[in-house]
Amino acid sequence: MTIVKALTDLGVTAVNWGLGPNTHVAVLQDSKVPKNALVVNIYGGACAGTIYEMGLNYYKNWAGSRKVFNVWIPPAVDITGLAWLPRAHDDNFSPASFTGLARPDLYLLNNGYRYIYSASADLNTIINSIYQQALTW
Repeated sequence: MTIVKALTDLGVTAVNWGLGPNTHVAVLQDSKVPKNALVVNIYGGACAGTIYEMGLNYYKNWAGSRKVFNVWIPPAVDITGLAWLPRAHDDNFSPASFTGLARPDLYLLNNGYRYIYSASADLNTIINSIYQQALTW
């Protein structure tokens, strides 16, 4: 069962907007995405540069009134309680001086974002977490 189908079965309008680098930005810049949407990003890697970008004004302006919920699955590191997340090996977009991010969990929360880490990438946990965000956020 796919995440989109499961959410649709629960009565949530869900669309898979794509896969790949910078999709977390492209979806926010797409005028077809409703202004009141819950945008869910699912990552297989925790990128300090991407997390940092989410706290910057230009990203927040792209998000507008949309809510952004992040899901990390293995092989991503769990950012909860992590003191330091180093710059990702494939980060080719952050300034050269950017070496990583302290307390990425608190950085996200302090910038108004919610997230989960699913250590087993359990679809039911992910689907239920997204569903709860759609209902309550």
